[in-house]
Amino acid sequence: MNLPIPTGPHTEHNMFHTRSEDILAIAWHPYVDRLALAHKDNTVYIYEKDPESPNWTCTLLKHKFMNNITCLEWKPKAGGILAVGCRHGVCVWDLYAKRVKGAASVSTNSHHETVNVGLHPTAWMSYFRTPGQDHISSIAWDPSLSSNVFVAASTSTSTLVAYDIVTHLATPLKRYGKGNVLLRWSPDGNWLYSASMAGASRLWNTKTWTCTKFSNPPGLWVKSACWSPDSKSILYSMRGKRDLHILSRRTSDKDVVWDISKVDGYQTTVHVGERVVPIGIIREITLDPNNAERLAVIYEDSDVVGLYSVSSVNSLTGKTGTAVTPIGLVRGAAVNSNAVGQLGAIPMTGARPIHAAFSPSRKQGAILAVVYDNNIISFLSHQYVSKPRS
Repeated sequence: MNLPIPTGPHTEHNMFHTRSEDILAIAWHPYVDRLALAHKDNTVYIYEKDPESPNWTCTLLKHKFMNNITCLEWKPKAGGILAVGCRHGVCVWDLYAKRVKGAASVSTNSHHETVNVGLHPTAWMSYFRTPGQDHISSIAWDPSLSSNVFVAASTSTSTLVAYDIVTHLATPLKRYGKGNVLLRWSPDGNWLYSASMAGASRLWNTKTWTCTKFSNPPGLWVKSACWSPDSKSILYSMRGKRDLHILSRRTSDKDVVWDISKVDGYQTTVHVGERVVPIGIIREITLDPNNAERLAVIYEDSDVVGLYSVSSVNSLTGKTGTAVTPIGLVRGAAVNSNAVGQLGAIPMTGARPIHAAFSPSRKQGAILAVVYDNNIISFLSHQYVSKPRS
């Protein structure tokens, strides 16, 4: 891509140089049991469950352009298209080798002489880059039917860039300010939420590409965010803070109005072995994208995952709107074998959760994948009393 955009000094956000974990990001496929993990060795691991057995297979995606991975996102309503954000651009992989004419694509098969076996046998990669947009921080796909567009954010410029993976056209969305750290596209395709390093967030109307700006307290920026399935609210947390915020949409007679509310988080300590572990500062949040009844929270330097109940009606006031209530904490479990070979679960020690994501493919209940800093992935099943959403 040869689309120059205005940029200041190449700012490298601390999200790039303070991360010491092996696993940098995870993403569930929209409708099958397939989990992508970005590793610090510049490799993406694709884990896929065999539908006929409890077994999982693993294949790799690797390319010389895929350096310093920061984020990844599966394309909605697609069989196997994965966008991987890197230091200088975005690698878009098609696992089923539907090669686009004119794309700068490279088959993983061409690198068998330099990469260990295990590469995905049919994947092809197209590389998208705009000069000046380095340090890709977040990617969001347009979920609209038949759309082939994703938007990339960068910590080096306030300009977002929208790419069409079929036409290979790039369109800048220019705004003044510092770089951006986060993007989230609403499930209905009508809203794009962006959060900047300057402490401001913008909500883009994707029909008109106009935006509404929201300011955070000085020195704070949004750390993590997730949309509700009905696209009427987005939950988010801010750097160094323990409370959650909800940006909710209500329609007035003349316009769409967005309200901000706050939910107090856990401010306690828990006993983990002989240690007393403080919890509270939020690192990452994830919401069940189907039933929207559970919110999971990962904390900084904590061994537990916080769980919240989410409902569309406040049980105390009876008013409609997203209501979030703490319901408990979860510790990781490790598998242990006794003297006669029987397997059992014991509390995991010496490891802390670093990433979590709900599977979008589960219609009954929910499955939460939790990645720990010892590279163990655990799966937590949720069963709901209420009826699932249609």
